[in-house]
Parts: sequence; C-alpha cells; structure tokens
Amino acid sequence: MLTNVIYLIFLLPSLVTGCGITTHIEVSHRAQDLWLHQPTYRNYILQHQDALQGGSPYPDTMYDSVCYHGNLHQIAEDTNWYPFMKVAIEYMRDRYPPPLQSDNIQGQKFLTFLLGTASHQIADAVWHGSLTGCPNGFIDATAWESFDG
Repeated sequence: MLTNVIYLIFLLPSLVTGCGITTHIEVSHRAQDLWLHQPTYRNYILQHQDALQGGSPYPDTMYDSVCYHGNLHQIAEDTNWYPFMKVAIEYMRDRYPPPLQSDNIQGQKFLTFLLGTASHQIADAVWHGSLTGCPNGFIDATAWESFDG
C-alpha cells in the first residue's frame, strides 16, 4: 500500500501538467453547441471533428519536447497569436474563396481547423487575462470568486 502511494506521488505531477491540450479540445467541443446562429459552420464542425481536434490544441502541441525534441518551440510561439490567424484567414480566402461549396471538403476542413485554432486563442486570452482584466486571467478570477481573492 505504501509503495502504491509513493508511486502515485511521484507519478501525479506528470499526469497533472499535461492537461492543456485536452482542455483546449474540451473548450472547442463545448463551443460547438453554441453555433446555432451559423448552421452552415456548425455543420462543418460536426462533420469534421478531426479538423476541430487538430486545430484546438494547435500550436501548443509543438511546444512539447516530445515533438521533434522541442525544435519547433519558436514556430509554436510565432503561430500562437493573432498575426498568424490573420495570415491563415487570408490564405483561406485565397485558396478556398467564399462561399465554400458543399463538395469542397478540404476547404471545410481547413475552416474547421481555423475555428479550432480560434477557440484555442480565445481560451488562452481568457486564461492569461487579456480579456478579463485580471492580472493572471482565469486563475485570479477563480480565486476571487471561490476564495474571496
């Protein structure tokens, strides 16, 4: 019994630190139910869950040292914020001009990937405080709400 507890204590930190990717996927999956005002886009999301799951954790997956031994860290940082999304949307409009046709599966998947990436960026902004006015974002907001600051 003691051996199991000791093993769990040493294993637990590695289990806890790896929740970011899962959290981003969960945020995007919950958000898909809120797309009632845009049924066409919602249908793309529902049809192309693989693209949504690829876009939701992007680019955090490249920060990890498991991904090419961390050599893609700078690319992950460069593609994590608004300028990347702006360029990606411009690329989308050039490559797959609107309106997307019903037979344009690649365009639908790319748009769904970008919606997952946008969900990621919004979640990051809330988490880090860019949208909340809290210095440490969601962490401080939760502390203030749950523990009176």
